[in-house]
Parts: sequence; C-alpha cells; structure tokens
Amino acid sequence: MLHGKFHIFACSSTVDDYLSGNDNKLINRIDEESEDYILNVNESDYTNYLFDEFKVDIPYINFEAISGEAIEIKDPRTAKRNSRSTFVFCLPFEGDGKLFHYRTNPSPLSSQLEYIKDSCLCFDLVEWNHAPPDRLNNTKNGVISLIKGFYTTSIPRFVDCN
Repeated sequence: MLHGKFHIFACSSTVDDYLSGNDNKLINRIDEESEDYILNVNESDYTNYLFDEFKVDIPYINFEAISGEAIEIKDPRTAKRNSRSTFVFCLPFEGDGKLFHYRTNPSPLSSQLEYIKDSCLCFDLVEWNHAPPDRLNNTKNGVISLIKGFYTTSIPRFVDCN
C-alpha cells in the first residue's frame, strides 16, 4: 500500500503527542473496565494483556538490505515518457511504519521526501542528464545517512516508553 510522501520524523505531530495519546488510550481502557472485573481479574494476566495491547511496535530498518530500481515516469504536462531516469530506493523495515511520521525534538531538516510501500521506507531520486556517474550514488548515500541519523536519534524515544 502506498501512502503519501512525507519527511521522515518531521511531520506535524510529535513523538510526545504519539506517546501521550497511547498513554491516554491505556488509561481509558482501564477506566472502561468495571470495578468488579478489576477486582477479580488476575493482575499479572491483565498487566501482560495491557502491555501487549499498548506496547509501541518500534520499527527496525534493515539498512543493509536496500534495494533500488529504475523507473520511467511520464511527464504529466506532455504525457510522454520522461527523458530522465528516476530511481526508487527502498529500505525494508519491520514494526509500525506510522512512527516514521512523528516529529522529534529537534526536528530534522531534510528536503528528501520518503514514503512507505510494502513494509519499506522508500525515496526517489532523479538522475539528471549530463550528471557525473557517481552523483546518483553519492546522493543516495547522503539520503541514507540522513535517515540513519534521524533513526538513531528518534528510535530511543520509543524504546524508553516500552
């Protein structure tokens, strides 16, 4: 499933917003239980159930398994094939990809737009005509480096809440 493009860890809601919302859902779930249920339920089983229900499924990006492919995109103005190659690079991940949307503090500055497709964090790069051959690879490595930086500084926030 393809979602809209976004800046990784830089959208409108913050990590704290997500964690507070998750905490509020947990509190509401407990408050919704009847007093009789709370008094008679096995405390250990109920605690384990709540933990499983509200734990944060932290995404793990496999940076070593990056894949890429060249695609042709039609120019929407002329409906002709674009003369430039567009390369789609994908980093597979496990976990909850929606966490990539939440803004950290401080927010990263990135002009690269990413999107999620088939459990992969993807980004597109356009190969411009007459560009040096290593430019695309250097740009790809730069984007991956930015994603790694955002990832390594943001993910501990989610780990701390579990």
